[in-house]
Amino acid sequence: MLLLCRAVGQQVASLPGNAVVSFIKISAKPLRTGLTTWASKWVYLFTHYLQDKVVNSISELYSFMDSADATLARKVLGEGGEEQHEGQPATEEATDEAVAADNK
Repeated sequence: MLLLCRAVGQQVASLPGNAVVSFIKISAKPLRTGLTTWASKWVYLFTHYLQDKVVNSISELYSFMDSADATLARKVLGEGGEEQHEGQPATEEATDEAVAADNK
């Protein structure tokens, strides 16, 4: 898309500025300037869109990496040399629930 708009801009810029039809001289400079400006605006607009898309994608990637790091930083059951024995609760919450049940 960028190459197409730039190519159109270059083609328009290379066109002659004046044309003579029979006895009338026509100046195409305003039309040529307008078309060149139009092509430049589309190049800018598309470039800006692509830049925003890349920035948003990278931002989402960093957000995902932060959440993944937090998830991966959690201790896994049995990690760190602690082993779960039969009849032993698997988590602190389970331990608290077992103590509460024994106190009833």
